Amino acid sequence: MSLRTILILPLLALTCQTATTAELPSEQPDHLEPLSPFHSGSYFTKVHGLLKLDAPSFLQMIVRTSFNPEYAVRLHGPDGETDINRTTKFLLTRATASTNIGQAAPSVIKDLRGNIIRRTEEKEVTVHFATAELSKPLAMRVYKVWQRMLERTRKAEMDFVGKDGAFYEFRAGNTCGQTWSPREGKSPFLLVALGESLFRYCIAPRERLPEAAKAIEEKAAKLEKYLDEHPR
Repeated sequence: MSLRTILILPLLALTCQTATTAELPSEQPDHLEPLSPFHSGSYFTKVHGLLKLDAPSFLQMIVRTSFNPEYAVRLHGPDGETDINRTTKFLLTRATASTNIGQAAPSVIKDLRGNIIRRTEEKEVTVHFATAELSKPLAMRVYKVWQRMLERTRKAEMDFVGKDGAFYEFRAGNTCGQTWSPREGKSPFLLVALGESLFRYCIAPRERLPEAAKAIEEKAAKLEKYLDEHPR
């Protein structure tokens, strides 16, 4: 288990180094961005392990925030199926951590002189899973528009990350991209909305599944239309 070291810094320094929403670029990228080179290490390994994201999947959305519990949703076949074209049964599985995984790690809090102020023990993290079957036509529709978004992934001209918000990571096969708290009106926002509709579908009561599927269709249609009207 990794050990976090936290330094107690003057408030002014923290304020100067952290962007506020008002300081962010006015134009958010209309595409996903590559994952950060720091997207590795024990925290990410822990997230993927606890949320079972290393299992074979056709697509995934992983949500990470500074303080709230991490969660994810993935589309997959039964019994580790890896060929989407041969799969006849599609499943959506959501995973929700009970608490923030990063904050649950043991830590050592030090002052600027290196003196230990406090130690915290590792907190237990449990994960709730829920799975629901999705029709093949709808699963394939979501998969195709998901791929279209990932194909547009590229580095943004300016960084667009603030002090509060969430990272949304998207994957399909070996392709991946991310966005940070997207603003309404752009393709990343529409993709997040689609991913959230998949997440909600997993826990819809049986009698509400048609309604939940309709919501997925509507979100997919909005993103398809936007991408058709706003080519790369």
